[in-house]
Amino acid sequence: MQNCLDAEQTNREMFFSMTWFKSIIALRVLSLGIVHFCFAVPLFGLSFFLPQIVKDFGLTNVQAGLVTAIPYAIAMIGMVHWGSHSDRTRERKWHVVISFAAMSSGLAFAAITASPIVKMAFLCIASWGVFSYMPVFWALPTAFLSGAGAAAGIAAINSIASVGGYFGPSIFGQLRDWTGTDLAGLTFLSTCPIIGIVIVLVLGHNPLLERSAPRALAAE
Repeated sequence: MQNCLDAEQTNREMFFSMTWFKSIIALRVLSLGIVHFCFAVPLFGLSFFLPQIVKDFGLTNVQAGLVTAIPYAIAMIGMVHWGSHSDRTRERKWHVVISFAAMSSGLAFAAITASPIVKMAFLCIASWGVFSYMPVFWALPTAFLSGAGAAAGIAAINSIASVGGYFGPSIFGQLRDWTGTDLAGLTFLSTCPIIGIVIVLVLGHNPLLERSAPRALAAE
């Protein structure tokens, strides 16, 4: 038991004392960057093409605009509720995994569904996953980064994820042009969260590091 506590204390000291350069090249930071990339691809892919998907239901421009707002309204509620639930339970890993699972399953079922109403329901599930993920994810890197290391590490994660802002819409649009449908594009978007799930499960999350972060900041 004492050996376990000593190991946890060593880990805390190692993480919280990282310089800005070490935090950028840290394996855990790079891994979380890939996780955030797996989120950015469906985020931007869906955001760019959701109005066009809805327009294909045969709606007018005004109707399409109103219907497109529905997933975002649900996502707004989900973001607040899921983030608050994660804070109350002090659990992060499974909250991120469930958000990713909602993204992947919602997009995958939307891809194979022809009914506009059912497709919209699955897109709402995907949107809930996308926006519920955001407030929970940032508890993962800030649990072991502080000071200059936190700023550099978060910047590195955002930099990796920003590449997804290019690939998501570009690949979705190309697949849509090639096939004439949303099937391939939505299927592509649904695969990225699966990769994110695997990485998050492998990395895990130690709540002891998160609880000790304020004390580490106070000691700097």
